[in-house]
Amino acid sequence: MHKELLLAIFLLFFTDRLLPTRTSPPRSAICDIKHFLNTSLEIWTYRTSNPKDITCKVDVMSSINQHYITFTRSMILHKRRQKVQLRGEFFRLLPDRMTIYPPGARIYYDLRVKKSATGVHPGQECKEKFSEVAPHSTVIYSPYCTRKHKWYDALFNIRRN
Repeated sequence: MHKELLLAIFLLFFTDRLLPTRTSPPRSAICDIKHFLNTSLEIWTYRTSNPKDITCKVDVMSSINQHYITFTRSMILHKRRQKVQLRGEFFRLLPDRMTIYPPGARIYYDLRVKKSATGVHPGQECKEKFSEVAPHSTVIYSPYCTRKHKWYDALFNIRRN
């Protein structure tokens, strides 16, 4: 009887305590890449660990579902405009990753940003975190990329009068 009474007091004491709870996701929370990519906005690569001579790389989504995304990638590679249709396959167990087909022989990291009315600007904290993950990466975006130049029009098949 004495043990049961102590157990009851113990349970009552600990079930009546307020415990601190986290109301926002932890800083290391994994993002869902499908949610980020499911947009009609241009997604610009701001920084990359890819060593190739690439600038002004932008992706525009064509279609997306739970398993795949198809998109058009436009960029300047070795000072020449390039445009290619690609398909990405999402990892089921790793929601922050995807494989792009046709796959390359090398894995690299991109810091991507959606173009908004104010331009293409990753936050400072985001830039710092990316520099930790990919310390030898380079910035491949500049405001020049989103100005309405002839090459930009050609990448997006825009006709101007």
